[in-house]
Amino acid sequence: MILKFIFTNILGGHAHFLDPQDIYAPALEGDEKAYSTERVSDVARVLARMGDGISIRIYGDPVGWIYGKANYLVNNFAHWADIPIINMECDKYHPCQAMADILTVKEKFGGFSGVKFVMSWAYSPSVHKPLSVPQSAIIAATMMGMDVTLAYPKG
Repeated sequence: MILKFIFTNILGGHAHFLDPQDIYAPALEGDEKAYSTERVSDVARVLARMGDGISIRIYGDPVGWIYGKANYLVNNFAHWADIPIINMECDKYHPCQAMADILTVKEKFGGFSGVKFVMSWAYSPSVHKPLSVPQSAIIAATMMGMDVTLAYPKG
């Protein structure tokens, strides 16, 4: 998180961090709770007046671990805000991580042609693991024309 603030500053910007404990949580229509949430439509329009872009990282508890709901919330922000929305990670995608991974492949291999990209399944004792990083890596590798393999156990 701190790197985002450092790089924003280096580029001449000023970042603001909104701590979830200090604000009402953005909620989709129908998910509002009195004195603890505000509609995404309202939050997006207000924040859009305060800066040149909004970066959002959300998954897990704030969206009840419902797969796809965090991505829907990010897209809802993009619908209501009239400034760029940057997905810093949701339950489906982690585009900034994927771009960093692709840049690493290019730096190490000089390009993408003929590069074998393997994503391996790994055991986790928790069912609450975001799929965003592996999904985004596979999508990015495929878009760049790499030979992608997904390794996973039978069953």
